[in-house]
Amino acid sequence: NGDERPQSRPWAIHRRGTAKMRSRAANVAFRRVVAPCGPRSIAPRPAAAALAAPRLCRSSFSTVPRARPDEAEPTPFSTVPRASSRPDEADPSDRAASHVRPSIDGILSTPVGELDKASIDNAIRSLKENRRKTKDVSTYDQILRRLIDECTSDSDGPGPLHAAEAVGVELLHDVLQCYRSLSSNAAQFSRQNRASPDKSYAQKAEDLLNYAEEASSKLGGVNMLTPGTDTYGIVVEAYAKVGDAAKAEELLQRIEPKWLNETPSPGAKNDRFRPTSKLYTSILNAWAFSRQPNSARMAESILEKMSHLQRLGHTLELRTIHYNLVINALAKSGEPGAAARAEQIIDHMMRECTVDPSSPGTRVAPDSRSFNTCLHAYANTNEPKAAEKAEALLNRMEDLHQKGLTKGCAPNRISYNNVITAWSRSGAKGATERAEAILNHMQRISEMDKSRDTLPNEVSFNGVMAAWGSSREKGAALRCQTLLAHMTKLCREGNKEVCPDTVSYSTTIHALAVSGEKNVGERALALLQSMENLYQQGVKRVRPNTVCYTAVLNAISKSQDPDKAKKAEILLQRMESMANDGNASVIPNFMTYSTVIDCYAKSPEKGTAKKARDLLNEMTRRAQEGELELAPNINAYTAVLDAYTREGLMEDAEELLQEMEERGPKPTRVTLNVLIKAHCQSRHPLAGVRAEAYLDRMIGKEGVFAADRISYSSCLDAYAKSNAPDAYENARRLFDSMLELDSNGVLQIKPNKITYSSLINALARSNHPNKGQEAKRLHIEMKESGLEEDIIIANAVLRCCANIDGEAGSKAVRRAALQVAMEMFELIHKSKKMRPSYHTYLLFFTVCHKVSTGREHEQLVEMAFKLCIANGLLDPRTFRNLNSNLPRPLLRRLFGRGGRISFKQLPKEWSERITN
Repeated sequence: NGDERPQSRPWAIHRRGTAKMRSRAANVAFRRVVAPCGPRSIAPRPAAAALAAPRLCRSSFSTVPRARPDEAEPTPFSTVPRASSRPDEADPSDRAASHVRPSIDGILSTPVGELDKASIDNAIRSLKENRRKTKDVSTYDQILRRLIDECTSDSDGPGPLHAAEAVGVELLHDVLQCYRSLSSNAAQFSRQNRASPDKSYAQKAEDLLNYAEEASSKLGGVNMLTPGTDTYGIVVEAYAKVGDAAKAEELLQRIEPKWLNETPSPGAKNDRFRPTSKLYTSILNAWAFSRQPNSARMAESILEKMSHLQRLGHTLELRTIHYNLVINALAKSGEPGAAARAEQIIDHMMRECTVDPSSPGTRVAPDSRSFNTCLHAYANTNEPKAAEKAEALLNRMEDLHQKGLTKGCAPNRISYNNVITAWSRSGAKGATERAEAILNHMQRISEMDKSRDTLPNEVSFNGVMAAWGSSREKGAALRCQTLLAHMTKLCREGNKEVCPDTVSYSTTIHALAVSGEKNVGERALALLQSMENLYQQGVKRVRPNTVCYTAVLNAISKSQDPDKAKKAEILLQRMESMANDGNASVIPNFMTYSTVIDCYAKSPEKGTAKKARDLLNEMTRRAQEGELELAPNINAYTAVLDAYTREGLMEDAEELLQEMEERGPKPTRVTLNVLIKAHCQSRHPLAGVRAEAYLDRMIGKEGVFAADRISYSSCLDAYAKSNAPDAYENARRLFDSMLELDSNGVLQIKPNKITYSSLINALARSNHPNKGQEAKRLHIEMKESGLEEDIIIANAVLRCCANIDGEAGSKAVRRAALQVAMEMFELIHKSKKMRPSYHTYLLFFTVCHKVSTGREHEQLVEMAFKLCIANGLLDPRTFRNLNSNLPRPLLRRLFGRGGRISFKQLPKEWSERITN
């Protein structure tokens, strides 16, 4: 601008920054001397008159020539406002106003058809120069709509004619691309914050598209405003970015009829309406990540359309990415058979890419992503033999890689980890061995070929540990602990890929919880303590979280520790204290509180039922205050009921049951079965009647389908243990009712072994005149129904024979009972499916004492005694039974010594199989 600058300035020393620094200096001087574009202007200062006239006024969307004093009045779109007649009226806020607003107001306030050529040119120039500025997109939207209105105006002025020549779809694309960028930003923000994406920008893009399409229809034919494939593609992509696949599909269907069943013309390559890979890829991408119920089917239909268009001769080209997107949609759909359909797509890709290696079909060859996504689908399905199919596909990958039939499909760490996960979730027999075999295979490959990414990482080890944890096999928890120790060893040796993380410890703790081993609570607490120590030492990857603490609580709940309630309470208080101090990773959740309630319910301590009820009330209160995720469910209420019944607080249990029926979760079959079971264990004379009242409540209020086999069997057991005079008659009545309901198809409650055992035990305690024969008849009936022999039922038959009244019963009845007992005793010892227990011998000796006499008695006892000690089943009760009922000579012959004998003096092998 002709000003003199001393050579000591920075721009005189650094040549490369000279132009930029001069430009900045001119702008600063311009802002000091000339008022910003606004409703009023400020006169130049006399001292800076030389700098008061830069060539361009830089607004956010236009560049306008410098105004001269003798110029005509500026156009409505000009960014240089009319000078005020009173310079002293200028307001400081006007100097800080936007450069755009007055000009927008000017162009929008001008009637349609009256814009001049300069205003239109300036508007178009500003749109082109500022097309990347998404923050002003609403401004550009308004300007473009105004220009479109000018194009469709019926006026004969120069403005509409010039606008019709100058305005085209390129300007429309510029504004739509701004909306697309904003939609992409909104999608990224929603992923980071786990929120629903903002779809408003995509909707505004569609509104603008519809506006242009309506204007184009007014002009008629294909004109400069007619949206084409590229125009629709931008809006489709905007919707695809925010996950609205249905809306993107709807837009596709609007333009698809122009080419779907049309053979392309020779000039189709430059045709505005042509199918493009980019358009269909956007829709495929939207369906692949939408997680809607029909997303996989829709993605498959899009792929079929692309294949159809390619056969028609369109330039649209199918590539591996398109097939991979459909496979991804199938993998995430969770539909039955989705994994198999994904593998069928891989088969199709293999056929397409092997017909002619020189053809474009080689571009659809499956790669490692294709196989890995299909393996992921197998790993996340619950279908039978999914793990076997996944491993077969992995073997296929290895075979293709070794033969060199396809490039880029060598199995990598992701491939092997997916198959390990499939085995860990399968629950199949031998799943643990297969998972470990794959882990060992990964290690061997990584040692032989360093270039392949197959070195196991913590995900690999965690998958194998999960397989052991869910297997419930003997020694599973110990194996998990061994793998965890091995991971720790490798990590200390420098292999940072396998360092244990929070998942590793949580999986091991879960394996302990479900193992049924001793001291699982203490071992889980020790692992938790190790995690806390490592985290305090700075190892962030093993930070204990709510899942870890809840897993430890579950292990404590399943342990036999008599202090489980106290330990669970202490651990919960520790979690709440850390959460109150700001540690959000250990906030107790619904599962945490429910597990503590379960600890209270299973604790042998007195008073834990009240603590369980207090915690249940606390969950209810917090749920009412807004923490809806803590609302207790039926399982929590059932656990509290179980706690009440364990302590014999049946009145409190009834009160809680009444509360559930009035305002809590409605009692279920499991809930009422807990109360029936409580009456079974009470052995009260009215236990059967009270238990049957709950059974009637299930049938009466919720229909007969609310009751199940457990409900009826528990009622039978309650009658069996009640010692009521009519116990057997009532039990038999319920048993016959089960048979009738099952035979009529009303309820699938065919009696099982437990049902027969309860009924025969009720018979044993009854006053039935011929218990032995009736028990034998029930045993035969059970075998004819298809149930296998069972030692518990066989012992129940012996108990019926042993409970006859030897003095009052007729001789024929007693001899019949002895005959039944001898037959059952022989059946037990000859059967390959039954093994005698110490109850077997105790009951048989009792029958012999009551019925047999003389030489027969001695022979039967001597025979049974030899079998008893040979099987190692002589227990103290049987010893006392013999010692008090046999004559001394026979005892001397049996035990091999005379005089007073104690059980401890007998050989240990005689009782080596006694477990309790």
